[in-house]
Amino acid sequence: MHKPILIIFILSSFLLSCQTNYENKLLPIEVNGNYGFIDYSGNMIIEPIYNDFEGYSNSVIGVGFNGHDGFINEKGEEITGFIYDRVRYFTDGLASVRLNRKYGFVNTKGEVVIPIKYDYVFHFSDGMAAFSSFENTRKYGYLNTKGKEIIKPIFDEANAFKEGFAAVKVNDKYGFIDKNGKYLVEPKYDRVEDFFQGYAAVSREGLWGFIDAHGNEKIPLKYYEVAPFINGYAVVNEKYFKNGIIDTLDNVIVPLDFYELKNFQENMAVATNRSKKIGFIDKNGEWVISPLYDYVHGFSEGLAAVSVREGNDKNGDLKWGYINNKGKLVISLKFDVAEPFIDGVAVVGMKTGEYTYEYGYIDLKGNYIIEPRFFSATPFYNGIASVYDKNANPKKNYINKKGELIYTVPEK
Repeated sequence: MHKPILIIFILSSFLLSCQTNYENKLLPIEVNGNYGFIDYSGNMIIEPIYNDFEGYSNSVIGVGFNGHDGFINEKGEEITGFIYDRVRYFTDGLASVRLNRKYGFVNTKGEVVIPIKYDYVFHFSDGMAAFSSFENTRKYGYLNTKGKEIIKPIFDEANAFKEGFAAVKVNDKYGFIDKNGKYLVEPKYDRVEDFFQGYAAVSREGLWGFIDAHGNEKIPLKYYEVAPFINGYAVVNEKYFKNGIIDTLDNVIVPLDFYELKNFQENMAVATNRSKKIGFIDKNGEWVISPLYDYVHGFSEGLAAVSVREGNDKNGDLKWGYINNKGKLVISLKFDVAEPFIDGVAVVGMKTGEYTYEYGYIDLKGNYIIEPRFFSATPFYNGIASVYDKNANPKKNYINKKGELIYTVPEK
């Protein structure tokens, strides 16, 4: 009797493993518990013989075989033997490996360039990697890409370097160091976030603010919650459900009057009023699209998905459509599911039962490029999406933007 082979598309894991600007040539697939790789035309390049998929970057793939890990290239040729207990993806040209409970690093040729002697290591970021040796105390320091221990293991916790600085913990308090191990800010905060776009959120006694790259508290610690600065703006919460937006000088750009608030996307921010209706505001905090909606997605490629409930029932079904940046409904409220546009295409769904949907794809004018016929559907990535076709369940297929089948695993 023929059994269907279940193919599982691991797009989310694939994206997480791609830690470089290098454009990977292959897509990972899982076939009956084993991993292989196809190209974007659907050709099988590396047969699904591997037990694990550990990461893919710098044209090097980490995989497991018969209980051990190693690296292969995009032709499926071994770069290292399958000799390691664990391998990870490459960052800054190096990947960590574990052997006999010790860690080190290899380069893209598979050569051990940092000895396998550490009790723990993190991935490289900004040319530095945290390491630990537990022989005496469980403390953390930092290596550079040459394997030199630049910063001695004296910290209780050690985050990755971001924008030249790393958050570290000593005696239950957090501070920041530079790449020489010099304190930018002595450990004095209860909680911190990594630097992003020149600022790091810091907290003490339950209140949050921001420091800059000189260690100055540019935004006083006075907010209950903060989100990172993005393009010079940060969403902050002064009291429960009193959200606004500030700039890097702590000027209030959007008054702290909103029930919920997100940062600006395409110059508008999603905002929720006290009646829990959602609209969009500009950088003056003025409603540019009235709060008429029950759920929305932010603007993407000039359009935002919006929804309202049918009838007056608060539990009524949502109907989704799309508005432009003037608030005009340009794609009518006719979908039961609508996702943001990516590369000119959006996933939409139509309800077929109490808990079941069929998904398809539309263009920016609302025209179907692929009619709903899938039990599930991912966005397109490099022109390829994975779907469960209602006529091919339980197989998962790969399609292009024309809906043409690129790859499916045949039955045995």
